[in-house]
Amino acid sequence: MVKNMTRLFVIGNGFDIKHGLNTSFQNFKNEVKKNDLKLFEIINEAEKKYNKHNPHNTSNEWSDFEEILRFINFAKYNINYIDDPIKLLSQINNSNIENNNNKIVDEITKQFSKWVSKIKLEINGKSKKISNENYYLSFNYTSVLQEKYNINIENINQIHLRKSLSRPYIFGMRKLEEDNSFSSKFKRGLDEIVNDASKIFEKPVNDIINEGLVNYKNIKEIYFWGFSLSDVDKPYIEKIFIDNKDTIEKVFLCKHQFDPKDRECSESNDKKRYYNFLKEHNFEDKLEKFNDELNDK
Repeated sequence: MVKNMTRLFVIGNGFDIKHGLNTSFQNFKNEVKKNDLKLFEIINEAEKKYNKHNPHNTSNEWSDFEEILRFINFAKYNINYIDDPIKLLSQINNSNIENNNNKIVDEITKQFSKWVSKIKLEINGKSKKISNENYYLSFNYTSVLQEKYNINIENINQIHLRKSLSRPYIFGMRKLEEDNSFSSKFKRGLDEIVNDASKIFEKPVNDIINEGLVNYKNIKEIYFWGFSLSDVDKPYIEKIFIDNKDTIEKVFLCKHQFDPKDRECSESNDKKRYYNFLKEHNFEDKLEKFNDELNDK
């Protein structure tokens, strides 16, 4: 990274949407429905379960999609292998379950990668705030910063991109704390046979942090643009806050999230969520908004 820069932009999907890209969760679902109706039904069923468990949320953000993955009912798609408890003692039978689950996992990954590759980088404007004088921690899968703003690659950390042919994009849910009671362990043993494929969708957050990918120093200003501050991604920001607790002077939230026009939209809760999160780190008095309007291309 370029040295001696003190401003960090944390970029989420709202940044791409603001620039006119079709990168919403709904866009992805539409693509899946067009390409694979069975997989769409699997995701749709999981989404309904998620909304039932989270009545105050509306599953329209990527952070919701990542948690929706937890509600995929793999058991339903293995009914032929679990209709008799004795079958669960068969290694061959359990291998069939694993293979069947992996097909679902692989298909989700395949459709996601295919969708990302088809996103057109046609933007509707630019922000004067985006320049090579800043660091960028991007949670997006597109290359708007590089291709449309000509930001130096060493300034950008696209934290969820990996050089992997099988899974080049990291997306997924937070890891839950385990219940180590006897009854829970017994139940978990059965779950691991049938439903455990969902664990592949747990984000390797700690591994990413330990790799040093969020080691920013001497940051004075942090700008959050279209970043949902989901629970699964909070540890990255906490690491930055801790490392820069003596230097951070201001924390900015984009106008759209700070003061949305539509008070019923999901972003209407963002200011409160950010304020409460900043309060945990004694930064709540540093929160301000910044103008995220775009100029002509």
